[in-house]
Amino acid sequence: ENAYAIKKHDAAYRDKSVKAIIAEMISGADVVYASAKKDGLSHMGGFIATDQTDLATTLKANVTLYEGFYEYGGLAASSLEQMAEGLTQAYSDAFQEHRH
Repeated sequence: ENAYAIKKHDAAYRDKSVKAIIAEMISGADVVYASAKKDGLSHMGGFIATDQTDLATTLKANVTLYEGFYEYGGLAASSLEQMAEGLTQAYSDAFQEHRH
């Protein structure tokens, strides 16, 4: 929703896709943490992402203690597929235009 609002209200971003705006927003982040329950169109799940190897190693160790293996976080394959498809749809311009 934030990326779509930027696209609609900031002339410098009108010609950019929602996906490109999101990529720009997170490009300077050390960590991205997101729930997939709302904008991911999923009933559960989320993700933590980083490009820092040391931090990723620490996160992997901790997530295994609390959520399950870091590859799937204790989610069933069908839930992972739903989350991936939901994120793909939610971050498309067509979906955001339809939603708003």
